[in-house]
Amino acid sequence: MIITFHEVWWFIETTYVDERVLELIHPETGKKISPNIYIQQTRWEKRYDMNALRTLWEEGYSFIVHGSQITPNIRNLVEEVEFDHNVEAQSHIYMGKKGSRSFSIHADIPDNLIIQCIGKSKVTIYNEYSDVAGVFPDANVSVKEQIILEPENSIFIPSLQFHLFEPLTDRLSISIPMIKYAY
Repeated sequence: MIITFHEVWWFIETTYVDERVLELIHPETGKKISPNIYIQQTRWEKRYDMNALRTLWEEGYSFIVHGSQITPNIRNLVEEVEFDHNVEAQSHIYMGKKGSRSFSIHADIPDNLIIQCIGKSKVTIYNEYSDVAGVFPDANVSVKEQIILEPENSIFIPSLQFHLFEPLTDRLSISIPMIKYAY
């Protein structure tokens, strides 16, 4: 297994607190919420409010953890992708409960390799591509294909192609955005 829920929670509890490391997505709106809801400023430092995070997890918020240093397995995976494909890459860990959501229909600038680690997710790939990255909940798009990702399955999504992920169970997946090296 590449990564577990326990490892992600441990990383959150023990890592340096930065608004760019952890993002939460509202289960109904699909929008990022303010980090002020789950980050506390003490007299000395910022800390994740673990009680708030556990409550938000139970309420169906999706968690996105950014960075390739979450575990040695993740770091090695990203480095292997970089070496094998001559790209610069990173990782984003997505975790959510059944019925949670990350983003609405959207497009990303980099090519993405998505690896399902735990649970199942329905992935919808659309025929259309965007001119810009972003979330497009009202996009006028037609379905190219829908697949169910199970543990150890992966999918490649080209740059700016519209797509949508929907967790069918509690899920943990890794998104590896990749950008070709410019020489």
